Amino acid sequence: MRALACALWLPSVLAVSTGGHTVTAKVPKRGVEVSLEISEFKPQKTDTERILLSGPTHGGGMVSVLWEDNFHYITPSELGKRYEKESGFKTFQVDGIACCQFELNMQDVMVQTTWHAWPTTPDFSFDIHASVTRLKKSAPSASAFSKDDFIRLVKTWRVSGKVDRRSLWLPPEVYAFRDDAAKAQGDQLAWVTKQCDERADEWPVHFYLGSLGDQMKKPESTVRGYSRAADLLGAVADRTPKQTGAMVEALDRLAFEMASQKKFADVIPFCSRIVEVVKPNDVEDLRKFREDALYHLACCCAKTEQPDKAMDYLRQAISARPAFKKDAATDDMLAPLRKKPEFKSLVGA
Repeated sequence: MRALACALWLPSVLAVSTGGHTVTAKVPKRGVEVSLEISEFKPQKTDTERILLSGPTHGGGMVSVLWEDNFHYITPSELGKRYEKESGFKTFQVDGIACCQFELNMQDVMVQTTWHAWPTTPDFSFDIHASVTRLKKSAPSASAFSKDDFIRLVKTWRVSGKVDRRSLWLPPEVYAFRDDAAKAQGDQLAWVTKQCDERADEWPVHFYLGSLGDQMKKPESTVRGYSRAADLLGAVADRTPKQTGAMVEALDRLAFEMASQKKFADVIPFCSRIVEVVKPNDVEDLRKFREDALYHLACCCAKTEQPDKAMDYLRQAISARPAFKKDAATDDMLAPLRKKPEFKSLVGA
């Protein structure tokens, strides 16, 4: 089944400038700039929007800075868990910023030493990454980029500016609750779950629980949070476009969760609600949800022995987005339809 729509988007323009040892980079379309001092830095062009800057520094070191929206809020310790199984993994801190070091043995010939630092804000998580490679048989050169160099670099880290949350996908009230969750001590999921118990009629709280459960692969929290958020938003008489966006995102993620569990019959009502809520002439970001929902309805109806409905939804999906024709030709979810003449006529397979 095709990956269900994701509302989170990454902007495409970034800028890096250098002056002396000070390097600055703007987080695209967010009104925020980062800076740090990197000796002898030579910026290189990057091919991904997540990388703010990248390039060589003195002593054979390579430095890069990556970013992502910190929604939901991820702590530096959670980021560090991505690497804790690496050989030689060691943690340390620099001015309160969580860091780590590990070594990678490359085909028993080269050794790469890597450092990470994870400065975070409620809006962003950053990854300051540096590495240096040497022959395994040779001792590190006195002039090689070292842990001390990395520590000095991290100490110069600065973030300036402020995000205009009106430019973001979700309504501001969701980010306001995310800020509260970021301040919570201990188990964030437990804290958010308790908030849902105490604030049963506040949709942002439940939406955040769904998002948190989704990221942490906790299906019960995902379903509980997103289901309640979608119901509460569905009852809002005068939803704003952003509230409608949050509602369809919740429904989309619920459909994805059911599909991942192969509960195809349970996908259908969630996708059907998306098609009801989003109109063909809505803004593009919403239309994408509707188009994907039509295609997924075709797939799930095909898998639940409803071939006529599946063909009807597939026609609508392809009419809305002709690129689905190519997907449908090879999609295993639609295999039950392949012998139907109307499928061959529609898809050309």
